[in-house]
Amino acid sequence: MLGGRAINPVISIMNQYFQRKDIQILKRRIDEIANMKSQYTEEIPDFPEDIDGTIELINLEYEDIQTHRKRTINSSIQSGSFVHIDPSEFLSYKTILKKIVGQERIISGKILIDNLDIQEWNMNSLKGKIEYLSENVSIYKGSILENITYFNSSKIQNAYNAASITGLDEIISHQASGFETQIDDYYKHSLSPAFMQRLNLTRAFLDRPRILIFDRVDESMDIETLENFKWLLEKFKGRMTIFLITDNPELKILSDFNLNDNNERVII
Repeated sequence: MLGGRAINPVISIMNQYFQRKDIQILKRRIDEIANMKSQYTEEIPDFPEDIDGTIELINLEYEDIQTHRKRTINSSIQSGSFVHIDPSEFLSYKTILKKIVGQERIISGKILIDNLDIQEWNMNSLKGKIEYLSENVSIYKGSILENITYFNSSKIQNAYNAASITGLDEIISHQASGFETQIDDYYKHSLSPAFMQRLNLTRAFLDRPRILIFDRVDESMDIETLENFKWLLEKFKGRMTIFLITDNPELKILSDFNLNDNNERVII
């Protein structure tokens, strides 16, 4: 008993230490996000409020992750296209997609969105118009609703609408506090990967984007969530430009064509 009492202060100090470390890491991430806009000068204009979602890759240079050699890709993707990428066949796909959403610099070549060179426009202004979802989902301390809206109270009604589309509202209706259910460290670790992807999908549809990228999100879905995801793809096919990275044959047959690193558009 005395040994347990003696160790309690040590545990308390260690918990405080790790909490401070978490706060420091979170602060650094917030600072990074806040400073993202500094890469654009005031002279660089924002994208038009409404975009169609047409994308053109013109001699876009990227590094092949297998050979480490420079390669180029050319492709014209019309608004409303449903593009499939097989991750096992096109290993360097991530660098292409990150360039499209402005997360990686373009060294050589061009990317046009609605015939506008993205290097001449403020990519931060496309937040909500382009969404990139990966298999990794960030969860923060706060309510489920705050996690959907990223703590933006002006998006609450959008969150309810998006949750009804993804079926998240039905799942959390079984929680005593519903959307106001608080996510703490204990609750966070009890969340299933399938639930986290439902939340991820709900975030994506918050502002009804024109370009939506799903990067292997289906790999952590259960059967019910996967069926809902398939329904969403069918529902929004042709209404937004969709990139789907998956090796699931039931999903890839929904696409219009397959994009690979041989500059080929293979009709599926």
